[in-house]
Amino acid sequence: MSSTTSKIFADTASGHHILKIEGYSRTKFLSHGRSIKSPHFTAVGHRWSIEYYPSGKVQLYPAFISLYLVLEEDVASPVKALVQFGFAAEERRHRVPFFPKKSKALAPLFKSGELDFSSRGVKGCDKFIESDGGA
Repeated sequence: MSSTTSKIFADTASGHHILKIEGYSRTKFLSHGRSIKSPHFTAVGHRWSIEYYPSGKVQLYPAFISLYLVLEEDVASPVKALVQFGFAAEERRHRVPFFPKKSKALAPLFKSGELDFSSRGVKGCDKFIESDGGA
């Protein structure tokens, strides 16, 4: 009797993007529902942007910053992605993820399960982190 084995490799691409918010203190006074959109960038073969809501996207969470990843293109089939939002420590030479002491764990402040992005899809986090002021 003979036996055989095989392996299945999940084809997973990964990438990252660092968004720097210059003039943060001037953005945090935007009213809820108002966003600032990053310039487009390419990661894992697709065009994306990030929507930043300094006073929350929805009225229910005005004391929180909201962040959303936006697929900026039309696609024939959904793009699967795991999304993480955290902070980058600028003073380090190789901008590695940095998480404030407030988070109590060395983990992203927001980490999704697998998400499907359809054409022009938007996915993200209503309550990324509590804002330190705002409207």
